[in-house]
Amino acid sequence: PVLYRDQDFDGWPYKPGYTNGIHNDQGWSISNCIVDAQYAYAGMAARLGTNITGTSFIQGPYFPDGIGSLSYRMRKTTNSVANPSVQIQLSANGVGWTAVATNTATSTAWDQIILFRQDPTNHFVRFVHTAGGSPVPIDDIRIGVPQPRPEIAITPGTSPSAPSDSQ
Repeated sequence: PVLYRDQDFDGWPYKPGYTNGIHNDQGWSISNCIVDAQYAYAGMAARLGTNITGTSFIQGPYFPDGIGSLSYRMRKTTNSVANPSVQIQLSANGVGWTAVATNTATSTAWDQIILFRQDPTNHFVRFVHTAGGSPVPIDDIRIGVPQPRPEIAITPGTSPSAPSDSQ
């Protein structure tokens, strides 16, 4: 099967209503979400429901290499609603979750959230609506592959090799 590290929801079937239960496509799972073009950054987007008890979420598939840098876009649906928050959670097994960041949408303009990670021990990521009580559109999710740490070599010395004291 193909591993989809990026998710823009354009290939998902239209899902016009919030319903509990897990819905799957392209290895990704959503719960209590709408998938449609309204409020989308481009094409279609997922809109996390107003339930902030942990049942409104987007979850990625198993990433065998772990979680590298990740990014996504979020916004408010209208300025008259409460500022919604989304928590990014990671898991080694898809059961126990650890929060690594919480982001809050404060305007109807799209914000791109970028989180630099190099985590080969966690293999699952999810985006959970945790505060605000208003829907929050999510689009353009990108989960990178962890990259090796760069190697840096330092060679001590002076330049020029024989400094002058003629000043």
